[in-house]
Amino acid sequence: MLWADEHRRERVATVVTRSADGGVAIFQVLGPQGELIGTVVREKALRGRGLRTRWTVTQPGGPEMVGYKGRIVWWFVWWLCLPLMVVVVVATLLDGAPGNEGGAARAPRRIRWRAAGRMPLEFRSRGDKLHLHAPEVDWRLGAALIALVRSFGAAMWDGHRT
Repeated sequence: MLWADEHRRERVATVVTRSADGGVAIFQVLGPQGELIGTVVREKALRGRGLRTRWTVTQPGGPEMVGYKGRIVWWFVWWLCLPLMVVVVVATLLDGAPGNEGGAARAPRRIRWRAAGRMPLEFRSRGDKLHLHAPEVDWRLGAALIALVRSFGAAMWDGHRT
């Protein structure tokens, strides 16, 4: 649930898992009265649609917004440099600091959603922020999306590796 205030007096939206099977997870974002705000589909990398994790976001009556985690060039650089970063990876794994998701050894995470030749949404890994570039995108859908992207960015999610 997404709350309007820190005291959890007013619910803004609820994220409901519709299905999660075979590397594909489908979520619905519902408003306070149960109305559909949007749908988010996450397709894990190497599950039939490509080398990168695919995030698809739709609003009722709106275009499908599709984004891929990271850029191909940065994934190539990351995989190429990974053998040289063994010490960094080991140090990162041994560092038990809360909120540590990989530090310097973290894989590319930037996501740019495209729809009809535009970029309505953009997740920037620096600062873990989601930017809504299109005014027609419901901010509640953006808030739910950032919560989902951040939760899948962690090394563990619901006790299972992502």
